[in-house]
Amino acid sequence: MTTETIDLIRPGDPDYDQRRTGFQTFNPLRPDLIATPADTDELTAAVRYAKAQGLPIAVQATGHGSPGRTDGGLLINTSRLTGVTIDPERRTAWVAAGTRWDQVVAAAAEHGLAGLAGNARSVGTVSYTVGGGIGPLARRYGFAADHVNRVELITADGERTMITADSDPDLFWAVRGGGGNFGVVAGIEIGLFPQRELYGGSLFFDTPLIGSGLAAWYDWLQTLPDEVTSTAVVVPLPDLPVLPPPLRGKHVLSIRATSTGPADQAEELFRGLGAIGDPLLGGFRTLPYAEIATINNDPTDPSPHRTRGTLLDGLDQGTIEKLIKAAGPGSERPPVLELRHLGGALARPPAVPNAVGNRDAAFTASMIIGLSSAEPEQTELDRVTATQERVLEALSAHDTGGRHFTFLGAGATEADVRATFEPDAWDRLTKIKSRVDPDNVFRYNANIPPA
Repeated sequence: MTTETIDLIRPGDPDYDQRRTGFQTFNPLRPDLIATPADTDELTAAVRYAKAQGLPIAVQATGHGSPGRTDGGLLINTSRLTGVTIDPERRTAWVAAGTRWDQVVAAAAEHGLAGLAGNARSVGTVSYTVGGGIGPLARRYGFAADHVNRVELITADGERTMITADSDPDLFWAVRGGGGNFGVVAGIEIGLFPQRELYGGSLFFDTPLIGSGLAAWYDWLQTLPDEVTSTAVVVPLPDLPVLPPPLRGKHVLSIRATSTGPADQAEELFRGLGAIGDPLLGGFRTLPYAEIATINNDPTDPSPHRTRGTLLDGLDQGTIEKLIKAAGPGSERPPVLELRHLGGALARPPAVPNAVGNRDAAFTASMIIGLSSAEPEQTELDRVTATQERVLEALSAHDTGGRHFTFLGAGATEADVRATFEPDAWDRLTKIKSRVDPDNVFRYNANIPPA
């Protein structure tokens, strides 16, 4: 179907299935209509069309963070609305709604600059950033949302506006950390950093070293300056030819780390990881920032999976032992388990306040469990939920009860969303939502309802 200003895709049209899915293929969206705007005018027209028809709106760029179950309404797929403009003098980038981080990283690298990208190069820059954004340089520079200078927003009434800390302080505060709850973000201006290269890499350790390796990693973290950001991942790897032979079919511990400091100092610091033992594979080196995605080598192919996570105030030997029993080798349906070290700049308030909460957390703990299909049987989902609950119970001694918006999965409850913000911030967010979206048109997301 075509209106006067936008093309709309309906169920049964050739592009419908392709445009309604993204990286996360579990529980596929089922909108009545899909708009695929190629510029901001078409994006605005799509919102105005939804307003005229009384349709709720979901927004998706790359589909890494699913908007949740969408039955009916209008899905705005922003994957065609891409573009990056670098201002090397001001050290900023203007990024359009559907632009991926690999595009931003490449454009900025031409000027010796770096944006605060996430681990995966194929993630959408805008959705990642307005949701908070914790990447490989997070302890040095903070959340990605801390470095947004201005936002072009199309609100539920179809009005397009450029918001800054001066033009609308409340809405600017809310959008940076509150995700897509307040309108469609057509573009953002982000700060860049003079980070032409960094020191980093990863090490893989065999199954017997997982428990002691996590304990040694935790001890090593206590010695680190803010320039170093590190994650530990316990992952069951398949026996596939695409993997290096030493890793095939093994349950391993992967330690990833980056440093923005001098390479010789970083090399000395990273020698401390030798306390874990001999790795199966890996190492550290000085690399161009443009190659930062190679440190984690996150998958880029779409797949069905469930995610869940929490925040921790620390770790101890007893918790690590419980965690390995719950999610390590020999456990039932073991997940990919990731622990991200926080603190540093993440714990400090930004120069311009935003809605990002739980800055005092010491770690994120995230689980990813692959599924057999996009729409698996309930019995399989029940087994996945049982694993998730088992892991959360193992972490309960250090669970803060908080969440980070970046890591909310498609199954996030209202309580999960509320837990990503401080109590007074939640009240403020719902009041701002009432002002700009009183009918909760933008509700297919980790939703902040109107007050």
